[in-house]
Amino acid sequence: MRRKYSDEELLLILEDARKQMIELKAKLDVLLEKLDELERECMQS
Repeated sequence: MRRKYSDEELLLILEDARKQMIELKAKLDVLLEKLDELERECMQS
């Protein structure tokens, strides 16, 4: 059976998830920038 979470617990879970999403977005932005650099290098050679 699933346990019920209190509103406070749900807010903490959501806040933690939000922080993780922000961190993942930052990592994704870095990876996309590196990918762009690689594409430019390939076009030049």
